Amino acid sequence: MVDVRGIKPVAMGTIAIQQGSPSTNKLPNLPQAPLGDFRRQAVINMARRCCYPEKHSQKVASLARQIFCQTRHLHGLDDEDGQLLEYAGLLHDIGHHIGHRKHHKHGYKLIVNGVLPGFAREERTILANVVRYHRKTTPQQSHAGFAALPARVQFKVRHLTAILRISDGLDRSRLCLFNGIWCRNMSRNRIQLQLGTSNSDSDFRLDLDSAKRRACYFEELFGVETCFTVKTVSSPAARRLNERGNRAESNLNIRLV
Repeated sequence: MVDVRGIKPVAMGTIAIQQGSPSTNKLPNLPQAPLGDFRRQAVINMARRCCYPEKHSQKVASLARQIFCQTRHLHGLDDEDGQLLEYAGLLHDIGHHIGHRKHHKHGYKLIVNGVLPGFAREERTILANVVRYHRKTTPQQSHAGFAALPARVQFKVRHLTAILRISDGLDRSRLCLFNGIWCRNMSRNRIQLQLGTSNSDSDFRLDLDSAKRRACYFEELFGVETCFTVKTVSSPAARRLNERGNRAESNLNIRLV
């Protein structure tokens, strides 16, 4: 037998080993990151692992979020869906890491099979499909994978895809020419998307032509006609425009935390 008389209690760091039940010797509570920050960081980590085009992806995500927030009367989706759209914007080009050809399909596989903690299975499915359909063909019932999704998921994929296709087109040049966007109803069936820029000497034709072509699905889905215009604004005004376009962003994050 071991004689324990005279042995003093041992301290480990700041927590001493004391007599008592385990429930009375709890570790101190550690601060936890907000859920929204954790999920965003998981998305960014995946994007960086795939060497994503950072500036382009951030611009596409920002424009997509602004369009989403200003067209709620058309799509009727909630804040969590808007956040998924933003994440899809950050991830939409990660498929280039595998190959430029069919990179939208490569992106789908990376999201489905990759490490993306903090997301439910349905959310990952939505993300993967929005990335899958951000270019080329639109969601079709003839696609076995899409047809197998529940109706509510199909609805979200269609509407988020329609917005992402426009925002990606608006930075076709990869020059990040636009600071923000106003969406205005010109009539019952016509919506104007006015882009604010401080780059008055730039040629916007490539981005505008691409956005208009890729707006076809948006127009078909919502039964509207789109027109794109550009307004030159000063740098301070451009910042205010971006803030107005992102006004609902704080609400998106509040709902998540």
